[in-house]
Amino acid sequence: MWIEMKSFTEQHTAQLLLVDDEPNIRQPLARALSLKGYDVQEAGAGYEALTLLQHTPFDLMVLDMHMPDLDGVEVMREARRLHPNLLILVLTGHPSVDNAVAAVRSDVADFLCKPATVHEIACTVGRILQKNAQRLQRERVFEAMTQMMDALHQAEHPAPTPEPEPEAEADLLPDHLLIVPPLVLDRQLLQVTVEGVHPVQAELTKGETAVLAAFMSRPNNVITCRDLVGLAWGYDADEIEAESVIRPYIFRLRRKLEPGADKPKLIRTLRNRGYMLNTEP
Repeated sequence: MWIEMKSFTEQHTAQLLLVDDEPNIRQPLARALSLKGYDVQEAGAGYEALTLLQHTPFDLMVLDMHMPDLDGVEVMREARRLHPNLLILVLTGHPSVDNAVAAVRSDVADFLCKPATVHEIACTVGRILQKNAQRLQRERVFEAMTQMMDALHQAEHPAPTPEPEPEAEADLLPDHLLIVPPLVLDRQLLQVTVEGVHPVQAELTKGETAVLAAFMSRPNNVITCRDLVGLAWGYDADEIEAESVIRPYIFRLRRKLEPGADKPKLIRTLRNRGYMLNTEP
């Protein structure tokens, strides 16, 4: 299978949102980033930023944490709700919000302390976008691998001609349906249901489906990123590469399945060991 790999900039002009109430910082940075070929919009306040976010699918937001009208943490929280995959570069110059930055650091692409030069911020933006481009390329490869594996499986195991079955066999599950309570995963429709008092149903990508199926093959067991890549795609990656592939899928699965993605109960992190699908109450 031939997979064409293109860089982020070859496919798409990155759209950036600069959120800072200081024009002497925001405006020179906007000019510098525009000269680098980015599509840049500016917001001088938190509510103005949220208005722009409601109408434009930005790729990256440069966010000053100290705003006169709306706290940066609130802007970030609403931005995440509107655009779960938005890249965020945090700027902070106020010790009073350092703890807030630390609390949300896992959800931001990077952060810089003020004063930071225009050059430093622009270089960080470029590095974040390049790293994200590499991640997206890896995901496209693994999505293509999943599609290819599905096609090979269908070729090797064609659907049988329906015949009347004895009543005793009527309860057999089709291959594409996985059930590990509280999860019901349909690998054909790319849908998952989390059963419970308030059931959750979500549409998945092929890659997300492959990763979730890997978890469901070993419920309540710690699985390393390397093993997850092997289970999902049959690919042998080193731990560093595997972690860079798996972490974005974990992030998105938690956003889709967990009532509180910041305190996950279903897909748990075991520090320095891996992840675990927790099916116990």
